[in-house]
Amino acid sequence: MILAICIGLGVAVAAPLPLLSRIKIKKRDGPKGDAFQRWLAQVESKLPKEMRVSRYLYGLGLVVFIAGLFLFKNPVPAFFGAALVILVPDQLYFRRRQAHRKMVLEQLSSAVRLFAGEYATSGQIERALAAVGRRIPDPVGQIFRQAHTRLLIGKDPDWVWTEMIRELDTPHGHKFVQLVRLAAKQGPVLAPLFHDLVSQITVAQELAEYNKQELSGDRYVGMLLTVAPLPLYFLLQAWIPESREFFGETVAGRLVITLSFLSAILWFFVDRAVSET
Repeated sequence: MILAICIGLGVAVAAPLPLLSRIKIKKRDGPKGDAFQRWLAQVESKLPKEMRVSRYLYGLGLVVFIAGLFLFKNPVPAFFGAALVILVPDQLYFRRRQAHRKMVLEQLSSAVRLFAGEYATSGQIERALAAVGRRIPDPVGQIFRQAHTRLLIGKDPDWVWTEMIRELDTPHGHKFVQLVRLAAKQGPVLAPLFHDLVSQITVAQELAEYNKQELSGDRYVGMLLTVAPLPLYFLLQAWIPESREFFGETVAGRLVITLSFLSAILWFFVDRAVSET
């Protein structure tokens, strides 16, 4: 039985790795130039951080680490257990953020196409923003309406564009706002660039759909293999009392526990890499 558990843990650790070789990567490019550097630095300082670990989670991780020292009688599995407790809330936040990004990407091509048409006709940024806000559903429609309102009440345009980038929170949304900022300074001559951006967004949507179809099944199987050893440990403790001595006092048992935590942590990072492509 112990051999079977070890083999299962090895499969759980290795299962996520083949996904990385099957991902199609989309290029993330944007406007370059010295005029953007100061503003982009301000924008980047306001973007949501990839890791959101509060001091309370650090405290909880410390408590779990101390408890793990007494439970596992070894600092290595205790450390990985504490790391897992810290990473789980961040993973939940990441999944919510990815759901928002997905919805924004689905609506963005229509929004940019509508904006480009209205801007080419009127030559007015505010009017184009208002047109998108009226005809595109939330959340993208709401973001455009807020930007339009902020400009009308006299907010600093650079602040408005910074907030719009933060709210869109997608690479193509960032590029769109950069183009809007340039168009506000240079005029309708940049209108054709918005149509080019629509084509790039369409390609990104196709790649996202491809990755979803190709990898979704493997991701769920990998997640199952990764999470399964953790409840199995507690079930064995309840069903087979002799396993407590094996897991708590032998090197092999501690190694099994460590690999269980390590496989779950590894899955979080692999799943994040897959989701961000």
